[in-house]
Order: sequence, then C-alpha cells, then structure tokens
Amino acid sequence: MSVSIETGTVLANQALKSLEHVLSIQRKLLTGSAVVTGEGNDIDIVILQPLEIDADLVEHLELYGWVLCGAESYESHGMFAAFRQGDVNIVVVKDAEYFRKWETALEVCKYLHLVGLSDKAWRVTMHKIIVDGANADEFYIGSSYVCLNNA
Repeated sequence: MSVSIETGTVLANQALKSLEHVLSIQRKLLTGSAVVTGEGNDIDIVILQPLEIDADLVEHLELYGWVLCGAESYESHGMFAAFRQGDVNIVVVKDAEYFRKWETALEVCKYLHLVGLSDKAWRVTMHKIIVDGANADEFYIGSSYVCLNNA
C-alpha cells in the first residue's frame, strides 16, 4: 500500500495523540520516503523524549500495540528504538543532538530528491553518513561513490 504525505500526516497525528500518555514527547519529526518524495510505503516519525530506552519502555509501548522493529534490539547503540503499528513507524530517541542529526539528514534527502537523486538507496547512504557517522569512503569504489544496495 502506498501512503501519501497527506494520509501519512493524518496517521502520524493519530499515532502521536495515542502516544501522549505513553511518552513525554519533546519534539517530533515526520521523515522517510513519504515526506521526502510525497509518497511511501508508510509514515515515519522520529520522537525526542527523555525516558530511558530500555526494556521497560519497549514493554510499555508493546502494551499499546506497538511492535519493536528495525533494529537488532532496543539498545541500537543506545540511541533509538524503532516501533511499528500499521502504516506508522516511530523512532524513539533520547538524545537531542541525535534528533538534530535526523533533522539534517531529512533536509539533505529532500535536497537530493529535488536535484533528481531520489533513489532510496542514496537517501539511506546519506542518513548513515549524517546520523550514524559513517565515513563516506565506505561507499567509495574505484573512481566513484556508490549508494547502499540494502535500502
């Protein structure tokens, strides 16, 4: 199923409303393909909140129907935990600087889309460099840079 940015915004607002009593939301950011290109398979929300990202938080969100996904475990370098409910994904982060990196990565990905580099693999690569601190040389082969193929 394809989710437009308009539908995604409605879904995101419903999800955020349902999370108000579960998380202490300080900031939120709609992100992902639906935001960058106007359409995607789902809607992604990054949520900055002060709670520890631990087993208790995971259990609490699971009680409200959110399923842990996207990472090997909720620890994910201690930086985030990703959850899914229907067509909505939330990425819960505790660190404000990490959240700002997501904001920067989103703007870079929007720019890439505007200049015709809208392939998801390019966006994933930029995200890894900006948010995760990957070295650009990791993506260099021969005389050119390549994007990740596992987007």
